[in-house]
Amino acid sequence: MHGEIQPLTRDEFAVAEAGSVVGLRFDVEALAAVSGLSLTRACTAAGGLLRRDLFRRVDSLAVLAFRHPLVGDAIYAGVDPCQRRTAHRLALAHQPKLGGPMAVRARHVAASLIVRDPGDLTILTRGAEEILRQDPETAVEWLQAALRSTEDPAERSEVLLLTARAQWSCGRPYEARAAIRAVADLGELAPAPRRWQSVAWGALLDCLAGRTGEAVVALENALADPAAVPGPERSRLLIWQSLVLLADGQVPSTKNLEHALRTAQLAGCARDTALALALRAHQAAAVAEVAAAREALDRVADDSCLAADWALGDEIVLLTLTGSAELDLGNFSAADTQFSRAADLACEQSFTVLLPPLLLGRAMVLYSTGRLEDARKLALRAAETGERMETVGQAALARLLALCCGIRRRPQDERATHWPELRERIDALRFGTLPHRVGTVLALGAALGDTAEASARAVEVVGAGGGSRLTEFPPRLRLEAFELLARVSAAERQPALLRWVRGAEKAARTLGTGYGRALAQCALGHQRRAEGRAADAARLYEHAAELFAADGAAGARTGMTLLSAHCLSMRGELRAEAEAATAERPARQVDLHLLTDREREVAGIAGTGVRTKDIATRLHLSPRTVDAHLNRIYRKLEVRSRTELAWLLADAV
Repeated sequence: MHGEIQPLTRDEFAVAEAGSVVGLRFDVEALAAVSGLSLTRACTAAGGLLRRDLFRRVDSLAVLAFRHPLVGDAIYAGVDPCQRRTAHRLALAHQPKLGGPMAVRARHVAASLIVRDPGDLTILTRGAEEILRQDPETAVEWLQAALRSTEDPAERSEVLLLTARAQWSCGRPYEARAAIRAVADLGELAPAPRRWQSVAWGALLDCLAGRTGEAVVALENALADPAAVPGPERSRLLIWQSLVLLADGQVPSTKNLEHALRTAQLAGCARDTALALALRAHQAAAVAEVAAAREALDRVADDSCLAADWALGDEIVLLTLTGSAELDLGNFSAADTQFSRAADLACEQSFTVLLPPLLLGRAMVLYSTGRLEDARKLALRAAETGERMETVGQAALARLLALCCGIRRRPQDERATHWPELRERIDALRFGTLPHRVGTVLALGAALGDTAEASARAVEVVGAGGGSRLTEFPPRLRLEAFELLARVSAAERQPALLRWVRGAEKAARTLGTGYGRALAQCALGHQRRAEGRAADAARLYEHAAELFAADGAAGARTGMTLLSAHCLSMRGELRAEAEAATAERPARQVDLHLLTDREREVAGIAGTGVRTKDIATRLHLSPRTVDAHLNRIYRKLEVRSRTELAWLLADAV
């Protein structure tokens, strides 16, 4: 390279340096403007560089470029820093004549910021927005340069929020939070909309990172003084407060959601009205108020069309909420459409903080419809994205989902090696949160076929669901759990089987979808199979397969078809097993009066899958005392483990 540059004339060297400053492509006018040569001299020098094969023509005779970008980089590295800054300013002054994207101008401003101009801030921020999706690292550099160019609080708050988006896209959540906190630190000097936006974004980041308590406190503090937060901003914060609770697996009250909806309607904001309705749909679906959820979803479709003034991220949040509601209701096609659209928008707008739950939502759709390998791949992507963004609960659940998909695709005799990892993944999920509830059901599905492991996971499901009625689960998850519990109980021919079948039938009526009816048919098929009525079980499985197929769950359909064929091929064996089990197992009466009040209290909690240390915390006892109570309970009720205790109590209810 040095050998090519050394023989250049003074004018050729000046034009080569000008080209390295201007960028990838340039014309003779730009070279003349930056080099300070006349148009004639610049044209002559460019001709010499063409003959030396340092320049080449591109697209048209008027447009030039270096032979290779590395040639331009080498020449640019040798330009004197002071001369380079001046050259960039000259290139910036010439750029409006050429047109093109703002990012080209931003490059020149960032390289010459020691000489400031009133328009620099606008150029840098708009340029950063243009390249945010393709090159977030450069966007961060330009935005940091923009922050150095202004001390105005209003301007700084805007740049800081854009910086947070860029840092998210770079996978740097700590830096994103720091930028958001910097807006909050400006206090009342920052414009109110941006100040409250920083509170909302900060709360969402804290929640996704597993710091729900901090998120709730921040929002409560912001809402503490009604006079300080005007109507539109107040409705916005109320919405985000409910969103944070839902993201953590808690259910916001209907009263709070109605208050947020009224506030948005009084403020005349169609955007916030649509968001409040989406929250109501998600909340109603989570507590099995199916009719209310569907009504809210219908209203969202109407109000969201009116919201032409979507703020950054709002439409993504709306689609995330409606997709989650559709998933809870078992409407997989609608859920997948919402999640896919939201993920595309998140990438377009560089609002990547919500990508982990969106990818996980799509993976859950694929899992429920039986597309296990596709679900596994998407779950791994969700986990990697979540770990990069530090969305702890989402990443842990995604890892568990990927593991469960892998286990279910393996032969039965190879699955046992994965049980330690399965237990470890469950323990990584915070008890009482939505990820933990979902995780227990996933783990039970993976453990099918292994009697001991499936029984242990079944106890966890009952505990996570709040007892044998599984009232803590949203409708679809509740129905899936009932079907899995019925399958486990059928394999062990437990009296609790009838309870799970009835629970599945009731949940299916509540859900009112083909997918729900299919799962109820599965549960009843498990009961008939346990009774030795193989032909009846086969017909129920076939009916379930038809319902799954009609609902787009092709993978689930295949599973039911195989079960049906197995029942028919094992007809005699199933009848014999059922008769033997009936003869061997007499009816068991549970006399809870044998237990003291404290023992009944401990047994009731332990029977729902709660661990010893959590029982101790709840009852203000030591773990050793809880273990002593459990030993006495086992002896009095003639059981050997917490799993047997759970089934015994379920039979007694």
